[in-house]
Amino acid sequence: MSDEIATTFCDNQDPQSRLINNGTIAYTFTIIDIDQNVIEILNVAPGTSSSWSSFNEGETIFSIDGSANNVSDSKVVLDMSTCTKVEIVINNLNEVNEPIILTLD
Repeated sequence: MSDEIATTFCDNQDPQSRLINNGTIAYTFTIIDIDQNVIEILNVAPGTSSSWSSFNEGETIFSIDGSANNVSDSKVVLDMSTCTKVEIVINNLNEVNEPIILTLD
């Protein structure tokens, strides 16, 4: 019975991502697919997180642009598959940490 619960937890759900901003400035979080189509643009204030955004599987570009000139912008490219979530975290020094990839069973 527990095997049935585990297999139904993720039923080919689209990948998802969100930005967690622990920094001191606002960031623009843009999700772009392999064909350069913009999926979502979110503004994330300091000390907040964006909502989860869903998109099609495949190579995905996550663009993180800071609102201050002295903060470098970042791009993260990941090959996203179904049942996968990624959290991108800005630390308190306004730097992008390694993405946290969560795979659902």
